[in-house]
Amino acid sequence: MFRYLKKICFILLIMLLVGCSIKYDNKINTIVYNLNIGEVFNERIVFTLDSDSDKLDNTIGDYANESFTYQLFKTNDDFFPIANSEKYFYNKKINKGNNKLEGILEYEYLESEYDYSKFITECFENYDLITDKKYFEASISGEFYCWNDFDVDINVTSEYTIVDSNGENINNKYIWNINKDNYQDVDIYYRVYRNYNDQLKKHKSSFFSGKVFNNLKYIFGIIVVIVMFFVLFKLYKNGKNE
Repeated sequence: MFRYLKKICFILLIMLLVGCSIKYDNKINTIVYNLNIGEVFNERIVFTLDSDSDKLDNTIGDYANESFTYQLFKTNDDFFPIANSEKYFYNKKINKGNNKLEGILEYEYLESEYDYSKFITECFENYDLITDKKYFEASISGEFYCWNDFDVDINVTSEYTIVDSNGENINNKYIWNINKDNYQDVDIYYRVYRNYNDQLKKHKSSFFSGKVFNNLKYIFGIIVVIVMFFVLFKLYKNGKNE
């Protein structure tokens, strides 16, 4: 019994020390942008790079590229989803494994905030986001400033009805691809009919979201590692005594 318990504790300890592995099976040098429109605009951006990629150190000097590639992987600073605002920040995760480096940014916008999405306003040359009582409409065009040799997938889904779009519709997901052939002339359009009164007008206050909880998760992880070392030490001493 002691031997099996020790093995279990050792495996759990190794898992904690190693940390998170790659979560999404995306190709290297890709950006996958997911937006789900419900009572909030749920955004998830997944960057996948080679773990030794020179893109971590070489940017073309454009602020948008620096924000969404270099800064994402090279700093531990907070990353803000809304342009010209530092009130809220992305839930940011960095995963390593399989010779890949994966950066994940997640945020839930109010519809009024999405008009100022940093990804939209800094990465696209032209954008027109319309909030009407009956629908939300996005028209995005021109150059994609954050390309930087990445293959980019833009995926939009909704709990409501997308009545018009020039994206490819696959299982109610509207998809656009940005690559070396079209990054200078992007054309993204969709309109979502929804009841504006159902849209969330202020953020849900929850202890399980925000900076405090994220910091507590890291502290909890450290405590678990210390406890595991203590348990292993006690098991080792008890085993010797037996």
